[in-house]
Amino acid sequence: MDETPIKAGRKVKGKMKEAWFWPLYGDHDENSFTFSSSRAKAHIDKLQARTNYSEPRVKAFWQWCDQQLYRDDLEPTHPLRQAVGYALKREAENLGLVPGMQMDIGSPP
Repeated sequence: MDETPIKAGRKVKGKMKEAWFWPLYGDHDENSFTFSSSRAKAHIDKLQARTNYSEPRVKAFWQWCDQQLYRDDLEPTHPLRQAVGYALKREAENLGLVPGMQMDIGSPP
């Protein structure tokens, strides 16, 4: 983690506001760049709180998706089953579990 000062936005005509990019390196070799109007640690604390709040919900969502694949009442052509399959495929690609796959940001087939 490192804070990088930049000039962004317009304070007044001819003057830029001072702002900060916070490049962060994650546990899974991922990078993210957050933006803050101050250098205060409160920005990072807020990000950490958001991560702590959302991480269990995201994990629960992926577990729910896995469970839907084993439902007997959903045939392979059912829209929910297709959507869950699509989501799980994209998750695998984003995690690098499927070598050579390109990330498709278009709409599902």
